[in-house]
Amino acid sequence: MMEKYLAIDLGASGGRVILGELENKKLRLNPIHSFPNEMVNILGHLHWDVIGIYQEVLEGLRICASKHTSSPISLSVDTWGLDFGLLDAKGGLIGAPYSYRDKRTQGVMAKFHKKISPERLHQLTGLEARPIYTLFQLYSLVLSRSPQLKIVSALLFMPDLFNYFLTGVKKTEFTIASGSQLYNPTTGDWDDEIFQHLGLPKSLMLEIVPDGTIIGNLTEHITSQTGMESIPVVA
Repeated sequence: MMEKYLAIDLGASGGRVILGELENKKLRLNPIHSFPNEMVNILGHLHWDVIGIYQEVLEGLRICASKHTSSPISLSVDTWGLDFGLLDAKGGLIGAPYSYRDKRTQGVMAKFHKKISPERLHQLTGLEARPIYTLFQLYSLVLSRSPQLKIVSALLFMPDLFNYFLTGVKKTEFTIASGSQLYNPTTGDWDDEIFQHLGLPKSLMLEIVPDGTIIGNLTEHITSQTGMESIPVVA
């Protein structure tokens, strides 16, 4: 009996919707929709067009439902790491998420190391500091006194953001969390000391779940737009 699974693979230059077909212990990958993904320069800063990506994801779901299957066993989203979207108290997206390649993090790492040494940061996170990490992206918002920080309620990394768009459920997948330089592998949680130095509440961060966790099911809004059934979305 053939089992079918749907994968949404989003990279920094393009995306694909892939139907995985498992039969007799052999996996066949069937790309059913592909599209470009480019950073958008807005007033000198690089952002991701997450709304455009989301529209392409919906198109991939429509193609899957109309030409292949409307009820794969599950769906999962894979993206690049480090970048994130911010949500307000009502769950709305605040602005266009920045790209890790944006220049706003230049010099930020050195400024943060005045608060906490590279050695201590490595001890807390197990990672060697790099300016593109989520930690320094957040600190750049702090240094610039971004008005986004006055209304932000939650931070969602890129795959978690698309999971939220599809299910309405906010969670953070473990492997994405572990590469942010905000996570402490010893305590298994977001690190208190780092957030104290950031000057931001740790409550911005969401529950961390292991890969393979069911986040939720496709919302009725998604199923009515695409013809897909309310299948599970898996971290």
